[in-house]
Amino acid sequence: MIRHLFALIIPTILGINFLFGQLAPPQNTSISAMSLDGDIRIILAEGEQALSQGDPAKAIKLAKEAMDALIGKEESSFNIIALHLLGKSHYQLDHLRRASRYMEEALPFAIQQKDTLQLLDLYKDLSDVYADRKQDKTSKEYTEQYYELSQRLIIRQKQAKMASLKQALQEEKTENDSISDEVLISRNAADSILELVDKKEAVLLQQSMDLEELKEQIIQSEKAQMEAEKEILKAEIQLEKKEKNTIYWAAGSIMFVIMVISFFLTRYQRQVRKKEVALERERSEQLEQVDKLRDQFLANTSHELRTPLNGIIGLTESLIDQLQQPETDSGADDPLTPEELQTSLEMVAGSGRRLASLVNDLLDFSRIRNAGVVLRQKPTDLYAMVDIVLRVSYPLTKGKQLQMHNEVSSSLPAVYADEDRLSQILHNLIGNAIKFTQSGQIWVRAEEKGKFLEISVQDTGIGIAQDKFDTIFGAFEQGDGSISREYSGAGLGLSITKFLIEQQGGKIWVNSETGEGSTFTFTLPLSDQVATEPKTRAPSRTSRLTPLVSEVKIHENEYENGYVKWASANSIHILIVDDEPINHQVLRQHLKKPSFEVHSAMNGPEALDMMKEGQVKFDLVLLDVMMPRMSGYEVAEQIRKRFLPSELPIIMVTAKNQVADLVKGLDTGANDYLAKPFTKDEFLARLNTHLNLQQINNATSRFVPMEFIKTLGRDAITEVQLGDHTAREITVFFSDIRDYTTLAEQMSPEENFKFVKAYAGRMGPIITQYRGFINQYLGDGIMALFQQGPTDAVRAAIEMQRSIASYNASRKAKNRPPLKIGMGLHTGPLIMGIIGDTNRSDPAVISDTVNIASRLEGLTKYYGINVAVSEDSYVGLKEPFKSTCRYLGLVKVKGKSTPLGIYDCFAGDPNPLLEQKLATRTVFEEALHQYLSGNMKEAVEGFQIVVNSCPEDLSALRLLNQSNQYLISGIPDEWIGVEIMDFK
Repeated sequence: MIRHLFALIIPTILGINFLFGQLAPPQNTSISAMSLDGDIRIILAEGEQALSQGDPAKAIKLAKEAMDALIGKEESSFNIIALHLLGKSHYQLDHLRRASRYMEEALPFAIQQKDTLQLLDLYKDLSDVYADRKQDKTSKEYTEQYYELSQRLIIRQKQAKMASLKQALQEEKTENDSISDEVLISRNAADSILELVDKKEAVLLQQSMDLEELKEQIIQSEKAQMEAEKEILKAEIQLEKKEKNTIYWAAGSIMFVIMVISFFLTRYQRQVRKKEVALERERSEQLEQVDKLRDQFLANTSHELRTPLNGIIGLTESLIDQLQQPETDSGADDPLTPEELQTSLEMVAGSGRRLASLVNDLLDFSRIRNAGVVLRQKPTDLYAMVDIVLRVSYPLTKGKQLQMHNEVSSSLPAVYADEDRLSQILHNLIGNAIKFTQSGQIWVRAEEKGKFLEISVQDTGIGIAQDKFDTIFGAFEQGDGSISREYSGAGLGLSITKFLIEQQGGKIWVNSETGEGSTFTFTLPLSDQVATEPKTRAPSRTSRLTPLVSEVKIHENEYENGYVKWASANSIHILIVDDEPINHQVLRQHLKKPSFEVHSAMNGPEALDMMKEGQVKFDLVLLDVMMPRMSGYEVAEQIRKRFLPSELPIIMVTAKNQVADLVKGLDTGANDYLAKPFTKDEFLARLNTHLNLQQINNATSRFVPMEFIKTLGRDAITEVQLGDHTAREITVFFSDIRDYTTLAEQMSPEENFKFVKAYAGRMGPIITQYRGFINQYLGDGIMALFQQGPTDAVRAAIEMQRSIASYNASRKAKNRPPLKIGMGLHTGPLIMGIIGDTNRSDPAVISDTVNIASRLEGLTKYYGINVAVSEDSYVGLKEPFKSTCRYLGLVKVKGKSTPLGIYDCFAGDPNPLLEQKLATRTVFEEALHQYLSGNMKEAVEGFQIVVNSCPEDLSALRLLNQSNQYLISGIPDEWIGVEIMDFK
């Protein structure tokens, strides 16, 4: 508000000042407008100028000089300006408290001197300062003072102007009076002549008026006659119009009534039509929702039916193959043990019971829809019924830390209910409680409520969201019906339960919070008779909710790191990802061959974790679509972020077999899609096809790295075309064996080949381990690329030095000379692409970056170091690797005109050399600084200290000798501290 007020006041004051010709000079010229003398005036003028040029620090300094000069003097005008200048300067530096303090110190001097312009400036600036300090009340007070003072100034200016105008008007009036006296004499003479003329004109005017009066009388007489004729005609017209108006009014009234009736009729029809359209739209939306629920129900139900069917078919096929397998066939599958045979038969039986349970639910739902459910209600003992259901449901708790409690009192009266249907209700509710509770408690309680018994099933499971309370009891509805839902089921259990309870005169409801468990409560009418002993349910009914996971027997030695693993001796690794143990068992039976090593994960996150660990390189993934927490589509997308389709094939094995499912699966990265149930021969045929393709791609990746193909934006080598290329910022790594020629001379060609093969076999995996890839093997040399930065390259270089040290220990035991390698790293832009012709092409890396990395590797021998890192790579290094590097100066390598900074990365040097370099690093760098500055005496002293502490430091020894030479012979005129290398 204060700033807006200033925006209105300031233009007004400036406009008035301009009109009256008294516009105040600008603030930054206020010193020059005053009569200031001597040095103080000059200092303050310079301070104002510095402030206007954006140098408040200088303005403060000058203002303080002026204040010091004013000590002991009573020059209040100077004090005002100096203090105001200090305040404005501190304001510009955002020192708001100091600014307000200095400005307020200037106020008494300005008031004493009655310096109106300075007061206006101070009030305005203080208002701004306190506004920025968020002290609106103080800012408003200074604004009001500024406004009041400006108004007084304007009034004084107006009064002065009015006084000057009055004086000018008085002078003009005096002059006009003298002129009027001279004109008065001439006017009297003219008046006498005009008097005679006026008398003559008066006579003529009277005669003219008499004539006009006579004419007027004649005209009035004619007008009276015409008016009489008009009245007669008007009376006749009025009579005729009256007759017509009567007819028109009657017709208009009829038309108005018709229009009103038509309007309301149309409006009513529109409202009826609008309601019909809204009702049709609502029915259409309901039908669409029902269709979606029905489609979801059918998809989930088909999956629930296909899963046990696939288990039955797959396991029985495996058992048949085992029975038909000749005992002498050495290439046959491994025979089943008695335990495996029993497990397979139990799974077949469990799948059959699960299928029967699903069919029973569907039949019950059909009977409900067709009103075919017949109830046989009689007195039933609730306590005994709950006890039976809990005992039968106990196997469902296997693998869970779960306790179940029957807290129904045996003294409660019997309920009037259908015994079979009450058992079904309890099985559904208790089965759901077990299914959705991994650990904790389940309670069954009952309490009399008037003529009803209120029965509750409470658990400590995952709970239900409140927005699902009204929908979970509907047909086709589930708490989670997505393909990635945590728990299986067709979504009919609660719908059937609700119907059976209501048909027996009760009702059901739920209380729950997500993560806090659920309580399902229902009522049934009490019976006035004694209950009979409830009968035991048939096996097909009591086990209707038994999940297959409780029937699968997994031996302890088969369970590792949270996932099931069946291993053999060979190296084809296959990962099965499915939430159904029976599917694992079926695929395990199909893959029971010596050439396969089978791994298994029960969900997507578990499978992705197994891949991140990197302990196993999988060759193929068998992936289900409908899984908990993550669907198969999501898992496939995550896998494709790391592996190309040619690197790691994915076959989706699922009961979802619609065209849309197939298309979505292929779009998310699957190589193939196999619908359940399937035959063993079809499965193995597809499996072998993708394994063969994967082996071919693995073979080609040894010549063209997969990383290279990925960088070009291709999924397989078959997609790569001549001319494909991309520009990247990459760290290039070169390594080479020192004195390799001497070593090769002592070996035969075959021994030489074996030596190079063994060396590459040791070094290559290390580079791959640290996210690099081999671009080319150059005999005893290696060229590698690191796309994630130089830190990975340095880590690989350190590990390679350690591997060589370990290898040298074994060579020493065989009286063989030790190996030494040099490594060079440089980071820069390069082009990766495919070059050649239509008949022959190769992956190539083209850039000056490659040449520099190669030159750096050659310099390691000259400097006596193991790893040479360019300055561009050093900048990108992360700690602690930077602290294990030391600067060696600038080098101009052969073929290059620009010097290159080089560093010694000694983190991989053996102890005690590593510790000695770390201890002398500071002294070494200071000596190098003196050397590059041309101070050879100080350089010699520093390098001598380093060499004395570490005689094996060849870099320090070389620089010490070089410094001594320059100290004795003098520094060449053209020397600038850059090493010139004329060799490669």
